[in-house]
Amino acid sequence: MRKRNIVLPILDCMNTPEIVGNRLYKIRCIANHGSRKQKLFAETLGFEPDSYNQWEIGKILVPVYAAVIICEWTENAVTLDYIYRGRGDDLGAGWALSLKAAPDRPTFLKGRRSSRKRPLAARSRSSSRRRG
Repeated sequence: MRKRNIVLPILDCMNTPEIVGNRLYKIRCIANHGSRKQKLFAETLGFEPDSYNQWEIGKILVPVYAAVIICEWTENAVTLDYIYRGRGDDLGAGWALSLKAAPDRPTFLKGRRSSRKRPLAARSRSSSRRRG
């Protein structure tokens, strides 16, 4: 009997943590009526603010249990399908239009990583040590 390669279609449709985090940002903006208080939103849902921040900036993919809590908090107006795959076909209670109109996460906030470099003097000292 020949083995067949099975491709799971859900894996093809999954988005990167950054894209999923952008959707969380949109949900938070609408749910808070424009308020940008990430910490307050996370605590309202019972999440650690640091953990929620990691999900929203796209460092870590939001766990399923947390996505389910978000869906339940919106009274199932937002679905897991929207959070993970971006499909808004079955969004309810005016959320579909609101999410389309909601702003994307500002680019200067996306994955804030330290772009600071070492001072030039420190770089030149360490490179001269390597040379010999």
